[in-house]
Amino acid sequence: TDLKHVLAKSLDEIRILSRIINKDNLLQSNFIEAIKQDLERIKKLKHIHYNYKFTGEIPEINEEHDLFIYRIFQEALHNSLKHSLSDLYEVDITTTADLFQLKMKDFGIGYDTKKVTSGIGLNNMKLRAKLIGAKLIMESNTSGTSITLEYPLTTPDENKS
Repeated sequence: TDLKHVLAKSLDEIRILSRIINKDNLLQSNFIEAIKQDLERIKKLKHIHYNYKFTGEIPEINEEHDLFIYRIFQEALHNSLKHSLSDLYEVDITTTADLFQLKMKDFGIGYDTKKVTSGIGLNNMKLRAKLIGAKLIMESNTSGTSITLEYPLTTPDENKS
């Protein structure tokens, strides 16, 4: 029965992770809701805690850009789960008339930003941010790591191109 239990738990983890990776999950709701759903899944799977705050309105961002923002969030969360040893996360999303800001912070071991400047995950995050005209700010020290994505919001007409 121990083997059955381990297999059942592994299958549950695979199901949860595949839902997180699956793009269709994002299309069923807005990307902000998808972020919250991911945090809930990770909370159940990894027994972590999170504080989530959303201020403002859900912005009108074209579908490709919101997918990029979502993927940057996923990569940041994945990196943190893999490396930080943190069991607490803060996610703060703020939307004003001209800016969408996503801040994610863990309270883990951090990393040396002078030594760790590359890696597939970090490079993907930087590239995605650049492609959508967003600013990505990464800070880390021994009390944790924070990632801030600042995406300028334009008028809906300019945003549809």
